[in-house]
Amino acid sequence: MTEPPSPGPPGLLLVCALRTEQRALRAARGTLRLLRTGMGPRAAEAATRAALRPTDGRTAVLVTGFCAGLAPGLAPGDVVVATELCPWTGTTGARAGVEGAVLDTEGAVPCPRAAPLAGIVAEVLSRSSPAAGAGGAVPGPRAGTRGTVHTGLLAGADHVVRGRERAELRAAGALAVDMESAAVVRAALATGPRPVAAVRVVVDTPDHELLRPGTLRSGLVAYRTLRALVPAFTAWRDTLADARRDPIHPINPTASSALPGGEPNGHAAASDHPCRDLPL
Repeated sequence: MTEPPSPGPPGLLLVCALRTEQRALRAARGTLRLLRTGMGPRAAEAATRAALRPTDGRTAVLVTGFCAGLAPGLAPGDVVVATELCPWTGTTGARAGVEGAVLDTEGAVPCPRAAPLAGIVAEVLSRSSPAAGAGGAVPGPRAGTRGTVHTGLLAGADHVVRGRERAELRAAGALAVDMESAAVVRAALATGPRPVAAVRVVVDTPDHELLRPGTLRSGLVAYRTLRALVPAFTAWRDTLADARRDPIHPINPTASSALPGGEPNGHAAASDHPCRDLPL
């Protein structure tokens, strides 16, 4: 169920879908406007449009919460900062007569500010984490959380994705998938150009799917990581004040992305999916 955004200073609307995510983000109340949309793309789009006005184009939107990891090497508690948001058409190779999942590239939205945001996230998590563990990955806010930050394409689905669908989305170039991020960002940009971003915490992977043994532990790890991200979101909002002279993200951008290795329009090069990993 959608709730009105909590009061907070202007500048950043922090959006999540689930009550559990809202609870993890409660430290943002009073500092950021926090909106819980309810689950699914339709609810997310409607709530975001209702919370924004065409005249408040200086309000940035950051959507966050949990996601399903698709790529090898992702683990519960890892963080995905989207370089691009791409809705999934719901079509797979079995129904379309082609190999792999079919992503709606016409509806894709780049996130040009992903690289600096990923750096902020990595720095915040490193301050809240123990010393680096084996392999150079740093545990997250509590022991057992890797907290590695990844950047790449985040797909949007209208249902929980499992099994073969996950494999096909990964083959199509997606690093992770959730149900609300693409809908929130497109709805936000439809009300006017503004900075947008998506940061998701991996709660399950092909090797650790929900409703299997270990789900409770994976959920706790992801929850603790999401809770630790609030200072990063506040810090990102503060950096936007210094970037006001830069063009604010349009819904159909024509300027080249500032992302390393990026292509025009903010799309990462094919070799950059899943772009870069930033071990803390």
